[in-house]
Amino acid sequence: MCYGLADGTAWILFTHHDGRRVMAAWPLNEGWDESMPARIGVPDLNLGVYVLEDQLKAMIYLGEMRPRVRSASNWSELLAIEWLHRP
Repeated sequence: MCYGLADGTAWILFTHHDGRRVMAAWPLNEGWDESMPARIGVPDLNLGVYVLEDQLKAMIYLGEMRPRVRSASNWSELLAIEWLHRP
């Protein structure tokens, strides 16, 4: 799932290959690891993602920001989302 925010950034929620539910900032900017409350998840600095405590909590939290939401079934579909590439 991709949650595009009004400021041009986005959060991408996906399942890591090890089975963990994670969320990554788009683009990955300095300070990303301090932008979410602790109840959402724990930053994994090596991967550049938040490991989610509860995916539903994260989806509700992001949904309250009134994002554009788009689903994708693979990275190619995700990268094809036009509004991810606009400044």
